[in-house]
Amino acid sequence: MFRFTRLVTLIAIALLGLCGTALANPSQTMIYGPHQMMTFDAKSPKGNLAYKGAVIKLSDENGGAYVCFDTELFRYAAGWAGGFINYEGVSYKGDHGKNPGPAGTVQFTTSAAPGIADPQGKFDDTRANKPYGNLPREWARYHGLYHHDGKVILSYSAGDSAILEMPSISNHDGVHVFARQIKIGKGKAVTIVLVEAEGEGKADDKMATIEKGDRITAAGFFMNSGAKLRTQGQRILLDVPARNSDVQLVVKFASFAKADQGKFEASLQGAERVRLADVSAWTKGGPRQWTEEVTTKGTLGDTDAKAKSAPYVVDTITVPFNNAYKSWMRTGGFDFFKDGTTAAVTTWNGDVWIVKGIDDKLDNVTWSRFAAGLHDGLGLKIVDEVIYVHGRDGITRLHDLNKDGQADFYENFNNDIIITFGFHEFAYELHTDKAGNFYFVKGGAVNPGGSGWQAITPHHGCAFKLSKDGSKLEVIATGLRAPNGMAVGPNGEITTGDNEGTWVPKSRINYWTADELAKRKGFGGVVDLSHMDPKPTIYDAPICWMPKNVCNSGGGQAWVTSDKWGPFTGDLLYASYGTCSLFKVLKEEVDGPDGKTVQGGVVRFPLKFDSGTCRLRFNDRDGQLYVMGIKGWQSSAARDGSFQRVRYTGKPVNMPAALKAGKNGLTLTFTGKLSKELAEDVDSYQIQQWNYRWTSAYGSDHWKVSNPAEKGADKVAVKSAKLLDDGKSVFLEIQGLQPVMQMHVKYALETPEGEEIKGEIYNTINKVGADAALASQ
Repeated sequence: MFRFTRLVTLIAIALLGLCGTALANPSQTMIYGPHQMMTFDAKSPKGNLAYKGAVIKLSDENGGAYVCFDTELFRYAAGWAGGFINYEGVSYKGDHGKNPGPAGTVQFTTSAAPGIADPQGKFDDTRANKPYGNLPREWARYHGLYHHDGKVILSYSAGDSAILEMPSISNHDGVHVFARQIKIGKGKAVTIVLVEAEGEGKADDKMATIEKGDRITAAGFFMNSGAKLRTQGQRILLDVPARNSDVQLVVKFASFAKADQGKFEASLQGAERVRLADVSAWTKGGPRQWTEEVTTKGTLGDTDAKAKSAPYVVDTITVPFNNAYKSWMRTGGFDFFKDGTTAAVTTWNGDVWIVKGIDDKLDNVTWSRFAAGLHDGLGLKIVDEVIYVHGRDGITRLHDLNKDGQADFYENFNNDIIITFGFHEFAYELHTDKAGNFYFVKGGAVNPGGSGWQAITPHHGCAFKLSKDGSKLEVIATGLRAPNGMAVGPNGEITTGDNEGTWVPKSRINYWTADELAKRKGFGGVVDLSHMDPKPTIYDAPICWMPKNVCNSGGGQAWVTSDKWGPFTGDLLYASYGTCSLFKVLKEEVDGPDGKTVQGGVVRFPLKFDSGTCRLRFNDRDGQLYVMGIKGWQSSAARDGSFQRVRYTGKPVNMPAALKAGKNGLTLTFTGKLSKELAEDVDSYQIQQWNYRWTSAYGSDHWKVSNPAEKGADKVAVKSAKLLDDGKSVFLEIQGLQPVMQMHVKYALETPEGEEIKGEIYNTINKVGADAALASQ
């Protein structure tokens, strides 16, 4: 996608969403909800990265206090006070390789290892992809988090025990004391890592300490419900015995100078006199966090004489770049609710906004913040009126428990995806098929500079299918570099884009049928991300390749499901992020003994968009195409984000509708009648062709077909041109037509009424079919 490397949050800073935020003005104050999800660098010890985590705000005092909960390892990676985070990384400053970390003073850390014991009481990290990926589900499972009036309640399970937990902090005359209020359901014994430190450890019934020199790290009970503390090496552990019913406890911990030990002990007093609220009380839905809406007025794309005669115009749904929450509105994904006038929009920075008033006039469009803090939200799908957001850390299902228009429970629908610190391993899109299965794609961990790879895991460069209930994740295609965009067709077809780089000579459009993917995984050409042994020596041919001037960085696709959008019902559309463009795909299927070969080309709609075109959806209410864009890296985009509508005006469309490649030439079919005089004039056409080289190098030069060792392109002679009986198709006689990676066809024609039809097709011939003229008659 954006050649951009989307957030690489090395240390999963558990601020749901923080990871994808960039500052248009670094001095601008960014306002977030209580949590964000990201890869977070806990700074100490070295290499303490939380790839998936939740940074939770505990206090506003003196710059605030925060903890980062690692949702893969079930540990608090760090706690700190005096500042939020440093805005490092590609999503904030465009840095390649850095990640956000604590901006304040770190008070405690735990090492990047399991923070909860397995059912046998062991802490050995047995993950197959160590140090990446979740702990096994039978060991621990993250369920999500609740918001309630500034509180955040974590929900997870350890073995057979359900756990709700709320972190907090108190300041005792300069000693920051962290607390974990835990409600744990009936089940087997559970052991939890609280904190780590160097030194000599000891424990009694009320407190455990690790002491080194003048420093003490300690943990003690405020309310224990039969739990015990002990030390093991450099760790203080919490042991909760087996239970026949729910229990609730509070354990506090801190690091302080020996002279301040009395302050910590004072924080533990008073348990008998205090009746703590059951944390379950805060899982029912809380008051609204964000009370201000933004109203914008859209613009219709028919304000000048030229546009009024155009078959397609672009209407703009104005994005509230200036908003009370200073949210950076880099729009990343969207979908419509059933009424068709209300949409949900996610941003790269992790917000979700509800947008109302998307009607024909766009006079009164209201934007209200529904959720915040998601991790690089670049895909969104609404299923049964519930919002699902796809980010780097997985898919989050958002629940408005008390129906007040804001999310209260951020449910982990599925986070089986494996992520690393790779700054470029963005995760894109979210679609469903007719059976309700979900689909999305993930890029490779591109090196800073663009060539080669950082750490590679089994999920890099893949397309995924997730079962309707979120329980089963499977890889359906591999070998994708930066697939910023995909689509699911009416018959289960899967398409993705990809853009130039290592093993990708130029941008390409991939296509696989459901039957193909049921038999084998698709392969998009990036050998290093094939996850195959032995490594493949051929790739699945794309529909077509596209040179940089057409698409230097790919976007999304959509199938035309509407009969209200002109003459293209059932066709495939393709968007370019880099050139902010929309294309019709001229898809051809060629029969052969081994089945059908798919190939074709693209032709550009004469439209321009405000930002890098990434997400496409048709609206069932009005039958029109809606387009969302973002500005991140190497794009001609003018704005950080955009939400626009491509509206069919009913005027005549004069564009190519089909392309066929036969042994004796090409047949071009247009949407309307052609002037015979120009259609049959060979000078109305200019054709060139060239190949690319598929290698591990970054991209490819153009190489002549006539001499593969020479750079450049070959001219293709049109021997004759004939307008066929339908008056819309023209056969171009070309001798010796052969498969070629890139063909460029320019045409300058007219309608019978004299209206100019000029344009360009960039196409690929994977297989030469039967006689092109006869095939079109």
